[in-house]
Amino acid sequence: LAAALSAVTSAHPEAAREGLWHASVGFACLIGWSSGLGGRRLRRLLDLLLLPAALLAAIALLQAAGSFQPVQPLVPLEARFEMISLAGNVGDLAMYLALPTLIAFAGFLEGRGRRRVALGLLLALLATTLLVTRTVTVLIAVAIGCLVAGALRLDRRGYFRLAALLSLIVVLGLLFVPGLGDRV
Repeated sequence: LAAALSAVTSAHPEAAREGLWHASVGFACLIGWSSGLGGRRLRRLLDLLLLPAALLAAIALLQAAGSFQPVQPLVPLEARFEMISLAGNVGDLAMYLALPTLIAFAGFLEGRGRRRVALGLLLALLATTLLVTRTVTVLIAVAIGCLVAGALRLDRRGYFRLAALLSLIVVLGLLFVPGLGDRV
């Protein structure tokens, strides 16, 4: 829904329509996989996305910090676009990280002990990277996905804590991620 709204309201309609197309393909794949695979098998396959997502996020944060630049752009780029990831441009990176972020979040809600700690650290890495990409449509989609997953798994008090935590992340992102407020 966020991608569809962006396709109608974006200042970059061609890119937004392309993003909507990608989101539609991903949604169709998810529906197909969900109906064709059992829940456990699908979950194990989706969990395999977490390692490459962590690697892409770490590389992107190193690029954003100026510590690692595997590809030197031919012309100076806006800081946001200097994160030329192995997944493509900054928007492609954010779109790729959306599903692993939701998978990690669902696992965090269900997890215990070390697994929960590891997924919490992975969530921090993925959320930070998503904020640094400043891809607002993906940020909105992930926030909505987390709220829906929380509504399905948490009691009322836990859900309000989740909503408060997401609100805090948004405020911290707006305060500390340069240019995010302008994009919003």
